[in-house]
Amino acid sequence: MDAMEDAGVRIVSADRNSGIIRGSRDAADATVTVRTQADGRVRVEINARGPSGQDPSLADRIYQAYERRMGR
Repeated sequence: MDAMEDAGVRIVSADRNSGIIRGSRDAADATVTVRTQADGRVRVEINARGPSGQDPSLADRIYQAYERRMGR
């Protein structure tokens, strides 16, 4: 959630049980999904979409903020 906020995304909903965080920035919607895999590793998927040409690098900015927060 903090990484999304670092990228300027306003959190719309967060469901800890499902591992889904939804947010928006201007006309773009962003979703982060956190899942534990069978081997115990955690998989994080970041998706963003909006009108054509609207903030095409939003998912990458969320990813970069996530990596910074993870110390990588």
